[in-house]
Amino acid sequence: MHGNRISMTVTPDTGAEFSVALPKLLEDLGVDTNNTRWLTRDELVGPTGEPLATIRQLTPHLQYGSYMTEEEIHVCREASSFLLSWRACQNLGMVPKNFPEPM
Repeated sequence: MHGNRISMTVTPDTGAEFSVALPKLLEDLGVDTNNTRWLTRDELVGPTGEPLATIRQLTPHLQYGSYMTEEEIHVCREASSFLLSWRACQNLGMVPKNFPEPM
C-alpha cells in the first residue's frame, strides 16, 4: 500500500468511536481481498446497535485541506458508507479540538 493515493468521499460522524469503511476501500487501494482474514472486535457496534465484523484494519494517512493524520480504519462488510470517527474529525480540523465540549 505504500504510495497509493486515492481521493474519496467520507461522512464525518462525530458520534463514531471508530472509523469504518466498506470493502471497496481495499479494492480502491489495490489490496488483495482474497487474503483478508476476519478479525473480531466485540466492542465494534454500528449506529443502530448492530455488531460490525471487521475483515481488515488499516492505518492510512488521511488529508483534508492542510490537515493530516493517521487513523485506524475498520473495513466491515456491514458498513453503509465510509464513516470518519470523531477523533479523526478533530485531527483533520472538521470539528474543534475541544469537541464535544461547548465552545
